[in-house]
Amino acid sequence: MDSMDGDFQIGAKGPLYMNRDYRLWGLGNIHRGSSADYKGRSLTVGVDKILLRENGLNFFVGGGGGMGQFTFDQKSENGKLSGRQLYFRANAGALYRNVKQAYEFSVFGMLGTTGEEVYEYNDVEYTNEGIFSAEGAEDSLSGGLYMPVFGVEATVYFGDFKPNKKGGKG
Repeated sequence: MDSMDGDFQIGAKGPLYMNRDYRLWGLGNIHRGSSADYKGRSLTVGVDKILLRENGLNFFVGGGGGMGQFTFDQKSENGKLSGRQLYFRANAGALYRNVKQAYEFSVFGMLGTTGEEVYEYNDVEYTNEGIFSAEGAEDSLSGGLYMPVFGVEATVYFGDFKPNKKGGKG
């Protein structure tokens, strides 16, 4: 398989503030690779801890986990690898809000492991059932940890971001 030089992701993120200090979030992404005919999708859930609130600016750290599906489709040259992946994610960032919208910038790191893989080459299929393997099943493809992924994320939220009437810095 050819290596992938990088990928671009676009998605939707929805936060739910539990209180002033914690927020839950969900993130759905569609991925496209810059090489290796890569495409995929993923769903991640997590929690962030707000460390500092000052004049509409919040700084946070958090983490979560999720799963995704991917395909490296190079049938004409090197075959096709597809599969499911489970991963953990850590992130840190800042969010600035005004009355009608908010802007978030964060950095993140992810580490994934094999959920399931199928490699097709010359009409032969090799499998690694990963953690979804039935007891006693023999895999014809070995799996393991994927390379860590590091990236930056920019998000724009639309809605009502007026501070609550209870007071405090926010």
